Amino acid sequence: MKTINVTFIFRSRDLVNIYSILLNDHYEKIERDLIKDLKPDIFVDVNKFEFIHNAVNIDRFRPDLGLSDKVQEIVNGYQYIFYAGRINEKKGVGDLLRAFAYIKDNFSDVVVVLAGQAEGYYTYYFNELARKLGISDRVFFVGPVPNSEMPYYLNGCLFMAYLTRGAEGIPRAILEAMACGKPVLATRVAGIPEAVRDGETGYLVEPRNIEQISARLSFMLSNRKELQYMGLRARRLVENEFSYDVVIPKLVELFRDISSE
Repeated sequence: MKTINVTFIFRSRDLVNIYSILLNDHYEKIERDLIKDLKPDIFVDVNKFEFIHNAVNIDRFRPDLGLSDKVQEIVNGYQYIFYAGRINEKKGVGDLLRAFAYIKDNFSDVVVVLAGQAEGYYTYYFNELARKLGISDRVFFVGPVPNSEMPYYLNGCLFMAYLTRGAEGIPRAILEAMACGKPVLATRVAGIPEAVRDGETGYLVEPRNIEQISARLSFMLSNRKELQYMGLRARRLVENEFSYDVVIPKLVELFRDISSE
């Protein structure tokens, strides 16, 4: 498919934010909060902004795939909480480990699996943190996972934990987990609450709040039947609002409107 670049530029106080929408596998969310902060003398009419969600391939990411042999070998019969993304503190990886350490003794059948590239010294840092927390044998860093394998990691997990500390729209990893019928424990930042609807498709916590995160982890692990129902609602939401079939026509309509003006 041909790639079309459409760049939107918003000025917000001391910051210029540039968002690109690519008509292929990449869609960026235009943040509503950002629009609210626009200067009164901005050179565009804010009433004309279109809000277009990120999108996910619901045929590739679906809930009927099961576990691959590779994933089964890694988890070795354990159930697991899953994270996919960059391995650093900004993404809340340390917060997840610290919170899990509080509850690990109550859930001896559960481990944490983290997929992604560790930046800089973080490989050593998080392995050392896990050792100090006494959870080295309950945490598995699997490194970067090819997109073709990601659906199998997601299918096998109890839920995804995405505890980012900063704003980043709606992370694709969250949508992919939901498309696989998994609820998400996430932080209440940026556009995440548009997908992770507290008590419906997952749960929201405040960034860096280890006590709150550990309490919610414990609650979710104690109510695994409810996680299945939440996963069904998560899949339905992605089908209705975040699938290619929904998002691409909106982009095409937007581009047509732009070209006709």
